[in-house]
This record gives sequence, C-alpha cells and structure tokens, in this order.
Amino acid sequence: MRFDSKMFWLIVLGGVSEFCVSLLVILSYFSAIKSNTNQGIGSAMISLNSVLVAILSWIFYGESLSCVQIFGIFVVVIGIILLGLFSSTKEDDDGPTLVKEDDGSSTMVLIYGLLAACALTVEMLANKHLSKGCGMDPKHGAVVGMCYLFVEGTLGTICLIVITCYGDGFHVMSGLSIILMAISAVFLYSSLVLLNYSIGIGLVGVAVSIFNSNAAIHTTISFFALHQLITLGQVWGLVLSLLGICVLTMGDMFTKCCCKGT
Repeated sequence: MRFDSKMFWLIVLGGVSEFCVSLLVILSYFSAIKSNTNQGIGSAMISLNSVLVAILSWIFYGESLSCVQIFGIFVVVIGIILLGLFSSTKEDDDGPTLVKEDDGSSTMVLIYGLLAACALTVEMLANKHLSKGCGMDPKHGAVVGMCYLFVEGTLGTICLIVITCYGDGFHVMSGLSIILMAISAVFLYSSLVLLNYSIGIGLVGVAVSIFNSNAAIHTTISFFALHQLITLGQVWGLVLSLLGICVLTMGDMFTKCCCKGT
C-alpha cells in the first residue's frame, strides 16, 4: 500500500474534524455548567453522528439501509427532539429547580452537541474513505486514530500559542488544571485509538453502539457527582436515542438473525 497525497489530506481532514469535536464538546460543557443542564445531554446529541454516517454512507457509498435501521433512525430522531423540547435546569436561591427559560445556555448545549456530531461524522467518513477509496487496511484503524490525534494536537498547540500571544489571560492555568488536562488527554487518546481499531477488526455496529453508551454513563455521573439535574422528558429522550442508535448500528445483525429464524 502506497501512502499518497489523497490519504494525507484525508488524515488531515480527520484530525481537523477531531479538533473541532473536542472544541465543541468543551463549549457544550461550559454551556451546561452555566445553565446547570446535565452535561450528558451534549453527549447524547453527539451520538447523532450514527444517523448522519448511516445516511451519508447510503448516499455516497450506496450502502443499503434495512427497515430495521430506518426504524432506528426514526427512534433516534424522536429521542433527540425530546431532549431539545423539555425544559432545562437552573440553580437559584432555593437550590436547583426546573425552569422553562434561561439565558440561552441550555439551547447552546444542544447546538454545540449537534455541531460536534457533524464534525465527528466528517471524521468517521474520512476514516471510511481511507479504507474504501484508498485501499488502507481497516485493521490500521489504530494508526489512523493516532494520526488524527497528531494533527489535532498540532492544530491545538498552534491555537494555544496564538491565544497566549494575543489573548487576555485565557492561557493562565493552575497546576491542577494541567494535571487534569493531561489525564483527559490520555483517556481521549486511548478512546479514539481503541474505537478506530475496534471498527477495523470487528463489527462496526457493535463498536459504535458500545462507544455511544457514554452518553448514559456521562448523564448518570453528572447527576450523582455534579448534581446536574435532568427532566423526566430528557431521560426518555436519552433512553430513546440510545436504543435507536443500538438498533441502527446493529440493524444488519438483527436482520440476519431474523432471516435465520425464518
């Protein structure tokens, strides 16, 4: 396999997209903290990338969508709508309460999450095109993940230098902040490499379904550890979106099992 300019630019595209995902996730978390919205809502919005990847793969690669997968898309969309419709949470003098309106921060959680889903979709399609259009061995997914992070880290370092030179104290961090950033970077690096590698050696649907379960885990930890409230409607939206993602990404497996049963 020869490494050419097309593969190089696809890796750059994937790395820039991963940088945008990280930036949008941070902005989503800041908005969640400001409005006391559960941070897991942003993670659930990012999971919408499964729907976008399925639809774009059907358009550009001719990959068929079974009735089961179409049903999964429908369920995911309904779940995301529920997440956006129901009220957010806010902290007042009497403690955390449910409110119908805030300063718009809870809405930005959804918007940043949706934009992050779009950026993650571009990243995953770049990976798909590396294997389908460039002939890269899918088992090299771990290498692709590391290349993405190299590009992301380079771009992030450049941005940090610019902010340091022209910013207004944004670059000032405590020792604890640096340690926490280093820990998060290790986990981010590990998760991206393992996700791409699992996609390369196993079933894509199973890997993505397990990966997207982070929204439920994130929501639960935010609720109990950070005391970020969540409405009952948002809980139902989260459950539906996760179930829909599982049906969508493992639709082929469900279809084959049903065919064998008949």
